[in-house]
Parts: sequence; structure tokens; C-alpha cells
Amino acid sequence: MIRNKLIWGFFALVVAVSFVLAGYYTSDQGKGQGRGEGKLFNQDIPRDEFSRTRFFTLGMRPTPDLSAEELAQVRSKTWKRIAILKTAEKMGVTTSDEEIRQMLEKDPNFLDKNGMFDSELYSRIVTSQLKVETVVFEEFLRQEMTMQKVLNSLEPAIWCPPSEIAQKLKNLTDLFIVEYAELKISNVVGDVELTDEQERKYFQDNKQFFQVPEQINVRYVAFPMTNYMASVSIKDEQIS
Repeated sequence: MIRNKLIWGFFALVVAVSFVLAGYYTSDQGKGQGRGEGKLFNQDIPRDEFSRTRFFTLGMRPTPDLSAEELAQVRSKTWKRIAILKTAEKMGVTTSDEEIRQMLEKDPNFLDKNGMFDSELYSRIVTSQLKVETVVFEEFLRQEMTMQKVLNSLEPAIWCPPSEIAQKLKNLTDLFIVEYAELKISNVVGDVELTDEQERKYFQDNKQFFQVPEQINVRYVAFPMTNYMASVSIKDEQIS
């Protein structure tokens, strides 16, 4: 039963994003009298919700100077994000304040010298570097975590065609027969005849194969002590 819910949830997400891609939403952009930014599945999407989601889509960065094509891409990504979040609502997927708190407490950027979460440091980094209030940053985290939950919950339900599974199985289990021929020099060397000129030319062209490392000749004379020990006697007086 759970798997069936996941499958239907997956279909809902695919349909939602597909409708956005195909333009199955109405936009009030440019219409001064519009009640919202547009409609998704006949549901009004308020302009403030769209603007906030667009801000999160841009990674909470100020709106850069974008071309008309880039603006269209951002707008499309924003609608996709809204579609996924609306699907999460239908699936009952949410992110609690406790989950956000646990994520923040694990972030090394917000820990003090003792490895403990520092709320003042957290607030200072978010407001000074990201230029947003902590409540906005936490809402961004909530959306990100919720969308990730949706994707994670749908992974087990994604259908894979049998042909693809069969191909992957073949890649792991197929056996290959390899044929090869071995040619030994000793089998043909007797049939090869070379002239002195050919041998000389080969030597001149491949002298590096015939180089001998530097060598040192050492001559020395050895006088083993054992040759004289038997003929030498030492008295106790000489030792003392």
C-alpha cells in the first residue's frame, strides 16, 4: 500500500512538473488587475509567494542583470519549484522546526570553539553574508529539505524498464571468449637472415639498447687475520 502511495505521488510530481514545462499554468504577469502571479492547477499563486520562491530559486541572491532568455529560465525554474512544493503538500511531506534546528546545529559554520551551536554567530553570518533575516534563511532551508524529502521518497518507486535492467545484468554477468595467438621469436629466428650491413645499421640506429652502465674496476690486496693467528703468541705480561 505504501509503495502504491509512493508511485501515485511520483506520478503526481511528474505530472505537476510536466504541466509547468508544457505551460499548463496561467500567468497574470503584465496584467495590472491580476490577483496573483498566475494559476497552477486552477489555484491562484499570490505574487508574494511567487516572488519569495523566485528569490529562493536564485539562492537568495539579489536579482542580477539577466537577459530575457535567462529571466525566462528563472521563471520556469520558479514554477517547477512551486509545483514540487504543492505536490509535497498533497503528499503530506513537511519539514518541522526541530529538523531545521538539528541541521543548523550540525553546520560547522555556526559552531563555536567548543563545537557547540552559537546562535549569535549564526545570526551574524546569515545577516552579514547572506543579507537576509534568519527567519527567511530558515524558510529557504525548509523548502530545500521538503523538496529533498519528496525526491528521496520517490526513488524506490521509480519504475525501470525490464530492457534496461536486463542490459545492466548482462554487463555484470556476461562471459566473453577471447582468442589470441602467441608468436615467439624463437619460432622464427632461424628463418631470418641478415647481412652485415643490416646489422650495422640496426646497431647505429639503436645504440641505446646496447649501452652498458658505467663500471669501476677496483684492485685490492687482502690480508686475512686468520692466516697469522696461529703463528702469533701473546704472553700475559704483554696483555697487562
